[in-house]
Amino acid sequence: MTVTLLSLSLFSPAQSFTDTNRIFSQYIAPSGCPAPCRFITTSLYRFSGDTLIDTLHYRKILLSEDSTATWQVTGFARETPAGKVYFRRKFRDDSISGEGLTYDFSLLPGDTMYFYNPFLDDFHDTCVLVRLDTVEMFDSARKVFYLKSLSCLRDSCDWYERWIEGIGSLTGPLLSGFPFNPWTGSWQTLLCVHYGDVLIFSNPEFDDCYYNTTSVPQRFTDKTKVLISPDPVTDISFLEVSGPPAAYLLEIFTPSGRLLQKRNIPAEGKAILQAADFRPGLCFFRVTKKNGATYTGKFVVVR
Repeated sequence: MTVTLLSLSLFSPAQSFTDTNRIFSQYIAPSGCPAPCRFITTSLYRFSGDTLIDTLHYRKILLSEDSTATWQVTGFARETPAGKVYFRRKFRDDSISGEGLTYDFSLLPGDTMYFYNPFLDDFHDTCVLVRLDTVEMFDSARKVFYLKSLSCLRDSCDWYERWIEGIGSLTGPLLSGFPFNPWTGSWQTLLCVHYGDVLIFSNPEFDDCYYNTTSVPQRFTDKTKVLISPDPVTDISFLEVSGPPAAYLLEIFTPSGRLLQKRNIPAEGKAILQAADFRPGLCFFRVTKKNGATYTGKFVVVR
């Protein structure tokens, strides 16, 4: 999978993986579910606050499994100044797992790491950093780590685990090591990472950062198109729906999913977008027909 990194402003978010300003969205679908899979979910993760466990300071790992972002504590994370990240999992009976080293952003090519992730059913293995690259994000270089388990190296398999510094595993923030795990009950991948309302990572294989928790929305199947002109939106632009006359609802969101506007599109199929109504950066929109079919897209605001 190709990694696409979006530079939408000049400020540089901190490299810390457990930074409390980050929101991660993760796509989950059952293995073998045919497209369009109607049993997908999107999980959101973030870090919050501090808590003391066995005299060590941790940040809470918060999970949301609905679009209204109702958060619950699912575990705890501890990050050292050297870039090592340890996880502890919180179970439904409120018990807490032991601590496992899940990331080590200080690794150099050839270094080995004894890996233990409590969120992968206590899966553990020894892995080796086989390649180290860098990418530019927000004018700062981030390391890209390519790891293989010792058993994978021994068997000459093609599976890699990939991390990005400050972003984590491309499978999902809590799923470091998932490619090494023989359990294959679902397909999971990182969709997006936001720093506040700024999108800093986007998976190019997906159109959105959030998918419905029970089904894939029906797409426009006729010749209806949605166009924004001019784009970027610098003053006044127009969102125009071209197609058979119908009633349409327009919703506009921040990259983190916060609803900014919700309004009906006039009968002539054209809605006004004013740059003054939005913060500079990326916005997502969704146009919905009365029958539930949707069209999603994005536009950039420059002021």
